[in-house]
Order: sequence, then structure tokens, then C-alpha cells
Amino acid sequence: MFQRLKRLKEALDIFHFFERISGKKPPLAIRNLIIFSFGAITAIAIVIYLLSNTDLPREKVFMVGIFILATWLWFTEAVPLFATAVLIIGLEVLLLGNPGNWPNIGFEAVDNPGFRYFLAPLSDPVIILFFGGFILAIATVKEGVDKALAGQLLNIFGKSPTRVLLGMMGVTAIFSMWMSNTATAAMMITLSIPILAQIPPKEPFRKSIMLAIPFAANIGGMGTPISSPPNAVAVAYLRSAGFDISFFEWFLIALPVWLILLVILYFILSRLYKVPVDLVEFDVPKSLIDARGWFVIFIFASTVLLWLTDFFHGLPPAVVALIPPIVFTTTGLINTKDLKSLGLLTPKI
Repeated sequence: MFQRLKRLKEALDIFHFFERISGKKPPLAIRNLIIFSFGAITAIAIVIYLLSNTDLPREKVFMVGIFILATWLWFTEAVPLFATAVLIIGLEVLLLGNPGNWPNIGFEAVDNPGFRYFLAPLSDPVIILFFGGFILAIATVKEGVDKALAGQLLNIFGKSPTRVLLGMMGVTAIFSMWMSNTATAAMMITLSIPILAQIPPKEPFRKSIMLAIPFAANIGGMGTPISSPPNAVAVAYLRSAGFDISFFEWFLIALPVWLILLVILYFILSRLYKVPVDLVEFDVPKSLIDARGWFVIFIFASTVLLWLTDFFHGLPPAVVALIPPIVFTTTGLINTKDLKSLGLLTPKI
């Protein structure tokens, strides 16, 4: 019996679904996924039993389930220890804080303290919002999704010089809405090198490409509350003054300004540095996205969609921002080394 269990464990360690598809190891080993699922199913079963057969208030039952799941994950180390801590905060915010005012969750015996009560020991909601954005950016860069998507988007715009210039501006502005302006500019400059190599050294159009990237990154940095630190400062100040602006409202106000400034920038650059007649079209670099990359894209798109539809589901942007840290840390896609690069974990002494 023991030998059979040992062989099963070895098989689970070797069998990697992601690896067979993409050639890379999966973020979370199948064995760890089974351990995690067992703990989650057990916790859910106990919660359902206690809700159906006892008079315990809802909040106590939910806390029992969270405690059982956390204890199991800490004991088995199916996911990193810090990932379990982030998962606990996310579950408490969702099940106890009930930020969306959904039925049958939240406090039952006493008044709901609100989701900020559970975020307070960690940080201000605005910082949590930025944290989620940073984690998304790290995941896209780590899996090469940023460069692959940028290359794909540039090919959509076309290969003529004027369209490549427009594509550089548009793609840079889109990415800088969700990533650091500096990181976006650095990434796009790297992508522009093969394009610049196809332009004669003394051709003025080279300046147009290079100037388009930083200017478009700054313009895109106005697009969302997470795209630039001053935006978050403005959101926090407005909230303290009694004006609570949602993610979608900010995006709705910034988008027209974003588009107008990009059109003006395109007009100025195309007039100052005209496209040479002998440049017909460029070869735009592109790369493929593997299974891990598509997983990052799915989480990225889901998070952005939830940010833009907070008027529908009622979840505040700071709560939605917990999704990427929870998903990426529990699956192992973001590890301690990645978090240390943000200064979020101190190195061991």
C-alpha cells in the first residue's frame, strides 16, 4: 500500500499538464493542486454543515472555514506561506466584509464593519489597489506576455511607417494604463529596436518613433487610478474630501482626454518628422504566447473587467485588486523573489 502511494506521488510530481502544452513547468504542481483542493472542499463541507445544523452566526461559521483552510495550507505548504496569508485576507474581505452587499454572506449577528476593517492591518485600500496593479505587471513581464501582446497589437495596426508610428503610440498608451510608465517605455523601446534598424541612421523619422514612446506612456499614465502614483494620491485625497470616485468613473473621464492627446501627438510628430518616401513597410517583431501566458492574460482581463464593472457587482477596486495577488501567489507563478523585487518581503538574515 505504501509503495503504491509512493508511486502515485511520483506520478503526480512528474505529470505536468502545462509542461506538455507549453514546454514549461506549471506554476503549481498537480500534487499541490490536489492538496489545496482537498483542503478547500473540506472547509466548504464543514461550513455547509455548520450553517445547516447549528445556530452559529454566519460570520463565525465562515471564520471556522477560513481557519481550517489556512491551517491545512500552512501545515501542508501546498502553496507558499505568504500566499496563504494573502488568501486569508481575501477570503475575510469577501465573505465577512461583503463589499458587494451580496445576500447570504457577511455578518449576521452584528452590523457589518465593512471591508476596510479587514484591509486596515495590511494597508490603505489605495495601496492595495496599487499592489494588485504591480502584481499584474510583474506577472505579464515574467511570462513575456507584455512583449508578445505588444508585438501582436503592432501587427494589427499594419506595417506602413505611418501605421507603425500610430501603433507604437497606441500600444504604449494602452500598456501604460496598467503598468508603470517607465517600465512600459523601456519595454516598447526594446521592441522598437528591430524597427529602428530598418530605418537609415540619419532619417528624421527615427526621432518620431523614439519620441512617440515616452510621450504616449505619459499620456496613457492618466488613464486609470493604478497607472501612476499621482493618480492614487488624487483618489485618496478626493475620498478624504468626501468625493468617492470609482475606477470606471476615472476611466470614463480620462479616456476622451487620452484619445485627444494621442491624436495631437500623432499630428505633431508626423508633421515634424515626415515619413520618407522610400520606406514602404516594416517587419514588425512578434512572438507566441504559451499556456502560462494565456493564464496571465485571463486573470489580467478578468481583473480589468471587474474594475470597469464595479457599478454592476458592487466590489470596490481595492477588493478586486486582491485577485491577482491571491491567484498568482497561490499558484506559485509569483514567488518570494518576485515580491522581494518590490520590497514587499525582507530577505532572510
